[in-house]
Amino acid sequence: MLKNSAKIRIQNKNILMMSMKGPKSNAKNKKSHMEYFSLFFNDSVISIITKSTNIKIQVIQNKYSRERGAKETDETEIRAVIIYVKIIRIGKGNRNRKKCKNKTPRWSW
Repeated sequence: MLKNSAKIRIQNKNILMMSMKGPKSNAKNKKSHMEYFSLFFNDSVISIITKSTNIKIQVIQNKYSRERGAKETDETEIRAVIIYVKIIRIGKGNRNRKKCKNKTPRWSW
């Protein structure tokens, strides 16, 4: 143990400046979960994911004897899957907590 503990000045670069909590810029005016979702996955991103998924489906489509075995997808299904996976992830996060004060899902990524 140190008998005479010297006071050491912490450098400014090592101090984190805390700002106002809450959404910033574009997210500030959003009212619904879908509006927040659209900040991360806008229409062009969903379109790219849909096209890429359909290309992969076309590659494996001949392995299935029935048409319903590998049907092409659309943007609505892609959005639904992404949201579903996010909700499942939120549920797993809540299970690990001892006390969960806020039962509503958080849409933070």
